[in-house]
Amino acid sequence: MRCGPMLFLERMFTDVTFEWYRYFQNFIAFFIFISCVGIALETLSDVAEHHHQLMKIVENITLAEFILEYIGNVYFAKKRLKFVFSFWGLIDLLSILPSLLLFADTQALRGTRVLRMMRMLRVMRVLKLARQALEMLGSQITKKPKSFAHQFEYLSHHAFRGCNDVFKLDILC
Repeated sequence: MRCGPMLFLERMFTDVTFEWYRYFQNFIAFFIFISCVGIALETLSDVAEHHHQLMKIVENITLAEFILEYIGNVYFAKKRLKFVFSFWGLIDLLSILPSLLLFADTQALRGTRVLRMMRMLRVMRVLKLARQALEMLGSQITKKPKSFAHQFEYLSHHAFRGCNDVFKLDILC
């Protein structure tokens, strides 16, 4: 049984009823938003050239946060291997891999459409936040499973539309 700071961290990563879980999810949502804005801005060559250094700093800070969150999710998962190969675990991993490749300075991959498309997986993290929001809502209010399915479908639809809009912007630029 964990105690002290480790118990606090475990609850922050896993307990949807814990107040700091919500704060942490908002913190992650902020970084997801910043990441999506960065992805959209880097498709604009004038902005990318003029603010390259600032965008690189923001990218590295965002990458560090996503890596720490992934490590925490794996560490505090009840079944670690199951989490790593779960849909959400793979989305988390695939959302940081492209940036790690860029951080490793792999010149062959720089600027390729494949890499940009892989970075779009970060936007898929919005779906994870939608699922977690529904879990938090479910822990506070008891509703029929059908209504949760409807709400999840609604949130997923809008998240995919957002991903699609960012992808269209990438193609246009």
